[in-house]
Amino acid sequence: MKLLNYIFTLITLALLATSCSQDELPGNGEDAPVTGQTQTYTFTVSPDLTLEGDATTRSEGTDAEMPTRCFMQVIKPSGEAEEIITGTKDNTTSNYTFTVRLASNTEYTYLFWADNGSGDTPTDLREVQYTPGTVAFAANVQGTLETVDKTVELKHVVAKVTLKTTTDVTFEDSRTIRLSASCASTYNVQTPSASSFEDKSISEEMTDASLAADSEVLTTYIIPNPDDKAVTFSAHDLAQTIDVVHLVANTNVTLQGDLSEDNPK
Repeated sequence: MKLLNYIFTLITLALLATSCSQDELPGNGEDAPVTGQTQTYTFTVSPDLTLEGDATTRSEGTDAEMPTRCFMQVIKPSGEAEEIITGTKDNTTSNYTFTVRLASNTEYTYLFWADNGSGDTPTDLREVQYTPGTVAFAANVQGTLETVDKTVELKHVVAKVTLKTTTDVTFEDSRTIRLSASCASTYNVQTPSASSFEDKSISEEMTDASLAADSEVLTTYIIPNPDDKAVTFSAHDLAQTIDVVHLVANTNVTLQGDLSEDNPK
């Protein structure tokens, strides 16, 4: 009988010890989510409209400079990409918000792209199709949902190019002003880098028969090719090439000169 009582006592002590050790296992508290547990978080994204080369005093941006859509894509630790999410725009602040449900304590890469394009939604932010003349912004951040900054500022991936005339211009026949340069066809937000460069042209049809001196003739946007700095512009069916123009993303470059037909060049 004493032997049976002793065995029963040992079993009871073993069960109590097991119970205590389970209570002390890490992760059972409420201080932090368990790794892999799905959590919901919101990112707030806003475009920085300032460009290098802008005037000291900068307006809040014209409608033409503002993005009209914004996208987010999450890259898993394995390199696999989640589906693209379209942001919800706050019309009072021009910010975009994204709500995501992802595993806690897991490091992801978060890609963001915004533009004023009207084409199809991108299928992969690591290969966004780009059209010259489109204002485009991008950013990427890395980290766990618990530590990453969820207020994201987007920067221009384009260079703004403005063409001005220093003299009065009269259009007799052709009223087309054209600017040509090497421009990216695709952009990788994760890298970040541009690729698939091609010679692209952007044109503006003058509605008036004349322009006053110091007028802006054409303004456009391109993702510039760092290896090809030549820019060609044409007026009156005549063309001129500037061999070296330092077009860099997030800059505003103004080209100015005599665009009249009297210019011997």
